[in-house]
Amino acid sequence: MANLLRRIKAGLLRLPLFVFSKRRKHPMYVYKLKKDKFKGLLLTHQKITKGKKNMKLNKNPNLSDNKKAYIQKYAYLDDESSFGNLLRNYQFDKSDKAKIRYLKRINKKR
Repeated sequence: MANLLRRIKAGLLRLPLFVFSKRRKHPMYVYKLKKDKFKGLLLTHQKITKGKKNMKLNKNPNLSDNKKAYIQKYAYLDDESSFGNLLRNYQFDKSDKAKIRYLKRINKKR
């Protein structure tokens, strides 16, 4: 999405939000802006990604998908050009929000 950074700085969009990552080909939960780059966590359907275990979510954030969902434990820092469309039909269940807070806290140094 070409104007994502400009729209956030203008106050038209607020973080956190769900965006499709063209570079990683997965939905991404973007929660922080760091020096014109976006920090976020990838969502997937697989238990293991690149040899590392993913954290299972109680409910899939994609409200139209009933498959099991996982979130990767490590955060990515990507620039604006690696993102596609905003994903509007996504939100975390209340029972998963504690897991998301934990992942944000352990990824602060990255």
